Amino acid sequence: LITGEGRTHFIRVADMIQAWSQGNFLPRWSDQFGYGLGSPLFSFVPPLPYLYAAALHQLGITTEAAFIGLYLLAVLLLTAGVFRLARDLFGIWPGIAAGVAVLYSPFMLSIMLVRGNAEEMVAWAVAPWALWAQVYLYAGRQVQGRLRYVGWLALAVAGALLSHLQTGFLLLLIVLAENLFLFLFTRRWQGLVFGAAGVALGTLMAIGFWWPALEEREWVQLGTVQLHSGLPAPVPWAALTGSLARPDPAAMVMTPPVTWGPLL
Repeated sequence: LITGEGRTHFIRVADMIQAWSQGNFLPRWSDQFGYGLGSPLFSFVPPLPYLYAAALHQLGITTEAAFIGLYLLAVLLLTAGVFRLARDLFGIWPGIAAGVAVLYSPFMLSIMLVRGNAEEMVAWAVAPWALWAQVYLYAGRQVQGRLRYVGWLALAVAGALLSHLQTGFLLLLIVLAENLFLFLFTRRWQGLVFGAAGVALGTLMAIGFWWPALEEREWVQLGTVQLHSGLPAPVPWAALTGSLARPDPAAMVMTPPVTWGPLL
């Protein structure tokens, strides 16, 4: 829990588990937030990671173990996806190397161990499966075989959108760019059409989340959300390579450290 956003995500997991215990398996209103007034949390926060954790809790494990299991499940899904993609393209040893490399990349280590963003972790975990499925949309020649990979692509796109919207939108752009690149490389119109169909189907599969959020945006104060403008300030080299500061367990959202010193 001692990460930049870990405690926030743990509280959301606990709230989802409580909703399941009351028979509400897809809540949109959370009574525990808003200083006791409640909040439409899961109308605007993608619910899939917390549904994963609630499902794990149903196996009889504690809330803390379900929360940790959420990250472990995402790690396994991410590593397996990158391994499968690289193995099918280049062979088993490049696949193993790619799986290890993505797991120990600074970007993923930051999400897992520094920021602790469960939503973003799950969204990136399904991303390689979308890229893998689209490769096979161009490799296959029979329509029946392609339909299976359209389903895989749709599930991955929907999983990303239902886990972390920013990552989901970024994955949409990556998949569309990959689709265009593969079409220019192979000139196979069927691959282009099936790839676009998979993206469209995945977006529609997530409509149960993003459509109500769009419809209900007038009832929340989205105008108070502040977006960062411009590039972030440069981090001094001493801060980047220094030791980790002791985290404050009493803080609700802790400032993520920027140092990579212990990892170098």
